[in-house]
Amino acid sequence: MIRLEITNLPAFQRSLEKLTGDIQDNIKGALKTSAETLAVRAKERAPVKSGELRDSIVTLEGGEGMNYIISATAPHARFVEFGTRKTPARPFMVPAAEEVFPQILDNLVGAINKAIRN
Repeated sequence: MIRLEITNLPAFQRSLEKLTGDIQDNIKGALKTSAETLAVRAKERAPVKSGELRDSIVTLEGGEGMNYIISATAPHARFVEFGTRKTPARPFMVPAAEEVFPQILDNLVGAINKAIRN
């Protein structure tokens, strides 16, 4: 038989709540950093004719800092990314996301580990 006894339960609960809060705060920071990195990589990969496409890449925060949207708002962005019948695709957003994805995972794991260690 296994017996688990927690003494001073209120202190234990406070510690768990703090850990949860720390993890959330760290994840928010990691997500923000990751979103900014993705936007930079997309700007680096965007084809430049006038600079309008590159300059239209923005990072928008939503949902209490737990999600981000990286978007190219130039009217022709989707045609460049996916191509048309007459012009081939010159993707910049998807390759940037694929490049940054492993770093995003590392950032999230690091954020959780940092909260647990503190």
